[in-house]
Amino acid sequence: MTTPPRSPAFALAAISMALTAAYMVPTMLPTLIETLGSGLGLSMEGAGFVGTGALLASAVTGVLITRRAARPGRARAAVVSLTAMVTGFLAAVLVPVPALAIAGILLGGVGGGAVLSLASAGIAAMANPDRATGVGLIASTVIGSGIYMALPLFGGGLAVTVGSIAVVCAATVPFMRDMPEAPVESAASAGPLGSRGAGLVLVAGICLWGACEYALWAVTGTIGVDEIGMDEGVVNLILSGSLFAGLIGGGVVAVIGDRYGRAVPLAVFLLLGVASKVMIAAGGAPAIYTTGQLLWNLTYQGALTYMIAIAATLDARGRWAVLANAAFGFGTALGPVAGTGILSAGGIGGLSAVLVAVSCAVVIPLVAVARRSGAIRGEAGAERHPVAPV
Repeated sequence: MTTPPRSPAFALAAISMALTAAYMVPTMLPTLIETLGSGLGLSMEGAGFVGTGALLASAVTGVLITRRAARPGRARAAVVSLTAMVTGFLAAVLVPVPALAIAGILLGGVGGGAVLSLASAGIAAMANPDRATGVGLIASTVIGSGIYMALPLFGGGLAVTVGSIAVVCAATVPFMRDMPEAPVESAASAGPLGSRGAGLVLVAGICLWGACEYALWAVTGTIGVDEIGMDEGVVNLILSGSLFAGLIGGGVVAVIGDRYGRAVPLAVFLLLGVASKVMIAAGGAPAIYTTGQLLWNLTYQGALTYMIAIAATLDARGRWAVLANAAFGFGTALGPVAGTGILSAGGIGGLSAVLVAVSCAVVIPLVAVARRSGAIRGEAGAERHPVAPV
């Protein structure tokens, strides 16, 4: 029998560390692709395909274990998944043969998808999923971005980059004993997946939204250097700083939770995100570009936090939360390919038009689901057995 969390704070720590481990590959992706090229002799295209493959493996795994994540035994499953991540990434470090190293990184992607799904389902067991998601994403951003910025101090390279991911995954294992478990079986929670209309809209919306976000992230440095004429070092400094601006967005959600509902705050984050994309892709003054970058990461973190929390309220066992995170994973994997392709074919004007159009198109459906989620959580209250608030 799985040991219950010692307290809500320990449950929150388990979710935070699981999210940190699961998001290490997306966070380290630019450096990972670069070091795969230099460390294994892959072309940039080949290294990019490996990175995309790891993200797709993570997303597919998230979908495949939806039912498993909704059942008891999440802590044990998380330990197994983290072990797979450590094994895969250590293999890539210790056996620098291209075929084996690539297989190890793909195995790490599979494990990361499983860990993310289990953490997402665990969020649904928390009394305040908005706050749990906000705190978890803040922790993952601080740790992941801190490691990302510290890599040059250790010399960089494939061994340091991939090894750091393995170390974080290994350090996460002891926290998993406090992963929130599935609620007590009931007719509602054990039955077919409910709220299908709202859930499918959310899954489709977060996939498209994620693709837009990562399409821009893939080319935002190119826009700063080639389109605006900024120094590459300055652009990298702006990008690093903008990652920490995201802490404000996550912090806002962690503080206010659903105190004012979810629809209005989510709408504000999404619309400000559209404005920030216009500022970045306008190709104007460096000050506008910099402001757009800071605003963009702030709104990205806030909107993502609310969307994951909304998914957690649609099903007491966390199945929609798992599917939403998997859909977001598909978007993040395909976004860079779309971004570079659109920029090459249509220039910065074409890229801006596509990103703004798609980002605007998902606002109304996602806000409608946010409004519905409040009623669903109230209706399901009697069936839920959440971990008490922190």
